[in-house]
Amino acid sequence: MEKVITFENVNFSYNAQNIIFKDMGFNIYKGDYVAIVGPNGGGKSTLLKLALGLLRPNSGTISIMGRSPSSCGDLVGYVPQSLDFDKKFPIRVRDIVLMGRMTKHPFGFYSASDKEFAHSAMKKAGIDNLGNSLFSTLSGGQRQRVLIARALASDPEILLLDEPTSNVDPSSETHFHSLLESLKGEKTILTVSHNPKIVCSLVDKALCVNRGVKIHPACELGSDALLDLYSGDAKIVDHSLNLNSEEASL
Repeated sequence: MEKVITFENVNFSYNAQNIIFKDMGFNIYKGDYVAIVGPNGGGKSTLLKLALGLLRPNSGTISIMGRSPSSCGDLVGYVPQSLDFDKKFPIRVRDIVLMGRMTKHPFGFYSASDKEFAHSAMKKAGIDNLGNSLFSTLSGGQRQRVLIARALASDPEILLLDEPTSNVDPSSETHFHSLLESLKGEKTILTVSHNPKIVCSLVDKALCVNRGVKIHPACELGSDALLDLYSGDAKIVDHSLNLNSEEASL
């Protein structure tokens, strides 16, 4: 199996009193669909920033498909929790999605091929009818679909998502996970989530982060493992999900 993300003996701290990772290591393989779970402050977002090259480890090595994270902008598509923007700025959905092609054309001169990539990404994200819409007029769920379309437009090998459904309603969350499910196997996907009960029913593996990292098959992330991950400071609530047969198949 081809390794696409490798952390080896990684140490990282923001200062001497705030050690986040010590001798941390794991491998993610091509086509994996991984949920990153853990308590607030455990290091989930820090791990993503290290993988993106936005932070550098104090020691140890990080490899993205054999390259350093800072040189992998063309390999990685990133979807943040939300996009900070001036609501008065009249930017349209199509223009935001085209920004995903800037890794290919950093000066913003888009070819016909770039526009085809953007349209294909919008179609995959289910927003091809919103190209001329102003981003500021969209719902939270629609905005997240725009952000994932922007990431897909770069034609990445890897998708990194930082709590992509934290600001959307339950219906949009279901549709969002359906979209990720459709990309399973085509892309290597790592998604941060505070909802392991639902997400881990869809993913292959769970990357448990709490000042360290353990990786499990998703089916092993039961109540005992969650309580251990959250240091016992958690209540496991199993809500009955009134899913129809199509949703349940996700």
